[in-house]
Amino acid sequence: IKYFEIKKKEEKKKKEEKKKKEIEECRERNMKNLENRINEYKGRPDLKAPSIVGAPLKEPKNEGETILLLQAMISSNHKGIDFKIGEYNAYFSTDLLVEYKSKGIKSFAWVEVVHKLENLYKWEHPPEGIHKIVCWELGKVKEEQEFKDGRKSMLRKKSDGRYNLNVGQDTIDVYILKELI
Repeated sequence: IKYFEIKKKEEKKKKEEKKKKEIEECRERNMKNLENRINEYKGRPDLKAPSIVGAPLKEPKNEGETILLLQAMISSNHKGIDFKIGEYNAYFSTDLLVEYKSKGIKSFAWVEVVHKLENLYKWEHPPEGIHKIVCWELGKVKEEQEFKDGRKSMLRKKSDGRYNLNVGQDTIDVYILKELI
């Protein structure tokens, strides 16, 4: 009986030591990941947007950072942004519900936010129900481009930072923040 008690204590001690080792390795990985993030952050280009109050310090590299910049532009009354964010939800296929005025009448629009416009063409969900697209930059987008479902789109420049994306009978307003700044 003593043998089994000793064996059980040894096994328990080994499990505890293994658990402590796993926790320490996890801590080390986390610290290394944080260090890597800082180094990556330092290497990113600074955002040059002196007229935008509360703008991120670095150029956006993902959808979330693009939304942060968009909100800073809205808060700074940037002339290139003609709407205000009403609702944000990352769990639906369209990210934002926005309010704007059309001929003096309060209107609503669905807005898709992507880091690069080219990402829109990589997704399965169709462009129906999207009224506006906000992105940091165009990326590798052609004037004529096909969605995953085979529908074609035409990208037309309106003014600095503003484009129209024509898909069938629909016209989607596109805001390229990098060009608007």
